[in-house]
Amino acid sequence: MYQIEMHQVSDDFVSCWHTAMTHLETRGREAIKWLKSDLIPPFLDHTSFRIGNQLFFVRIEDKDNELDTPSNPDGLKMIADGCKGIACHMPMIRKGIGWEVDASDWGLINPDTKELINPYDLVTDENIIMTDWEIQDFAVQVVRNYIKDKLGFNIFSSQGNPSIHPSLWFKGEEKDECVIIGSSRFGGYMPELPSNIDDIIKSVSNVTDKVHFASVCFYHPEQKSNEVVLPLYRGHGTAIKFNGLRTVTL
Repeated sequence: MYQIEMHQVSDDFVSCWHTAMTHLETRGREAIKWLKSDLIPPFLDHTSFRIGNQLFFVRIEDKDNELDTPSNPDGLKMIADGCKGIACHMPMIRKGIGWEVDASDWGLINPDTKELINPYDLVTDENIIMTDWEIQDFAVQVVRNYIKDKLGFNIFSSQGNPSIHPSLWFKGEEKDECVIIGSSRFGGYMPELPSNIDDIIKSVSNVTDKVHFASVCFYHPEQKSNEVVLPLYRGHGTAIKFNGLRTVTL
């Protein structure tokens, strides 16, 4: 179950974050594929991206330790480990009324060794099977896009941890609403409601009585129903089965 934490980010942090994002985009150009490129809470990382077969999770830090930054190093490590990705710290330094990247090249630092990280040096030709966390995070993106683009509602909180529910909150027509998102790979079934659904509904009852369920299944584009299940590799194409939201409360 997930207790809402509505992190408030300052204008100063937003300015710092935009500077960091611009720097990363300039370095990565067309090779960079964004996983998180917004400031929607909660924050385990401040931004994340894929290049080739590697995932990079970035936490922005003020070198002078004066900027209030949402998230913490433990959260960064949790999402990086869950996705089998690479945790990166990105030290920033204040310059006048703005910010600059403090480290050279990409500006990314290994939090353990303090060495510079160049993402291109870590990309390989290896086919890496997507983790359960990656699958869940992808499912959350599918549902987010559906709610924003098809339903026209604004998302104000989302997260991709497969063990935490609800996964997403949005501003409905009359009230805040939440979505429990289940994800799976092809294997003859679609995700079902968690066994503790009553507890989840009770845990959010002080905020909303509108709870939805979304079931998202991913499968290899060449998958045939009567064949051995084909693996889903990071960075490769995938097909999606998703039928919208199902309300589970009255």
